[in-house]
Amino acid sequence: MHKRPNFLMIVCDQERYDILGANGSQVCRTPNLDRLAAEGMRFTGCFTPTAICSPARASLLTGVYPHRHGMLNNCHGDDAVLTELPAALTTFSEVLAKAGYRLGYVGKWHVGLHQGPESRGFQDVVSPPTISPPQKGSRPPYNPSMLVFQTTG
Repeated sequence: MHKRPNFLMIVCDQERYDILGANGSQVCRTPNLDRLAAEGMRFTGCFTPTAICSPARASLLTGVYPHRHGMLNNCHGDDAVLTELPAALTTFSEVLAKAGYRLGYVGKWHVGLHQGPESRGFQDVVSPPTISPPQKGSRPPYNPSMLVFQTTG
């Protein structure tokens, strides 16, 4: 029987490449991440298509540039072009879920106000709940107590 590989993808906002010991840091000690890097596959030549969170995450999920998926700025702002990732676009998570993988997601979603990771094939989710659009000129406060763990299936 052919054993399918396991995937663990760690994506961080605003983290320099050289912050991990595996990437040369002499300052930060990251032994667990260094071990994962040594035993797994590392992508060292990757670039983001934009420095804006929602469009960058949408591109990572779909594999297409922001001008193609339509999320040109953050989905939660007063000036959001789109508040949800278009349903017509397939994400890598949906492809993996259809292939029988069990997927987990930890962290902020930030590619939709009303649809979270569950709508894109993730079954185990640790994330702040989706939020309603903020009132004009305001931002929802950060509230770590909003983190919830939901397991489905």
